[in-house]
Amino acid sequence: MESLQARLEAQLQKLAFPKHRIIMVHARLRGLQQCTRLSYPALSQQIKAALLSFQPYSILIPAYTITSFRMGRIFHRLYSHAETGRFSEELRLSGMPRTSDPVYSLLDSHNYLAQQSCLNSPCCFGKNSVFAHLYCNNAVILNIDMPGFWSTLIHQLEWQQQVPYRQLKMLSGQIYHNATNHQLINYPAYLRKLNQHGVMQPFYDQKKRLDFLQSKGILREDSQQNISLRWTYAQNLMQVLEPELDNNPYFLISQQQSPDFPWLT
Repeated sequence: MESLQARLEAQLQKLAFPKHRIIMVHARLRGLQQCTRLSYPALSQQIKAALLSFQPYSILIPAYTITSFRMGRIFHRLYSHAETGRFSEELRLSGMPRTSDPVYSLLDSHNYLAQQSCLNSPCCFGKNSVFAHLYCNNAVILNIDMPGFWSTLIHQLEWQQQVPYRQLKMLSGQIYHNATNHQLINYPAYLRKLNQHGVMQPFYDQKKRLDFLQSKGILREDSQQNISLRWTYAQNLMQVLEPELDNNPYFLISQQQSPDFPWLT
């Protein structure tokens, strides 16, 4: 039977996936595990190997700790659990390099971001930030078996457009860079508000977002043998969404109040 790595490589080649780019990937393993019967560690390594075949500058994977740092105010670059799913957590456990942002840390296969001296913003968004850099360098955004089209880069656009539902909140805490080196910080977190149950609101409407991006023709998509892939360039994503947020700052947001409604995050 053809390996998952080989299947992914063939599928990405069919979608004209580019070489020599920064790749930011959002992946969900549950469906892949059901159709391949591979373990989560094996799935994660085969996805990583498939992407490495495109010779990227780096593969970036969310390993966010939004809730744990907001509640506990401690982030450990080596040991803090990734809140962004098994793909992130398996590659974190495998030793992939990780940035030290206490809320929006990224696994960084080639330690690329640490080598960019221009990235001196204390926040992941805004001028001289990580996500401004990804936009300027037109990173590739890849979704693997995700419900909708996910991209943290959207928060960079929200920052620029000053949407009313996200605010800066200073969070005091500690960052452990390794087992012994730590520092006290005041971190400017760019977040939605929490409701009385500790859930971030308002909710994003992933179905509306996906339908809109498909209508604009910026997504390259394919689904074969239960493997769904979607990708686009960062600048294409931002450029089609910017005029919509100009006209309606709540364009990305649902009017529904319950997270149980399908496609809400």
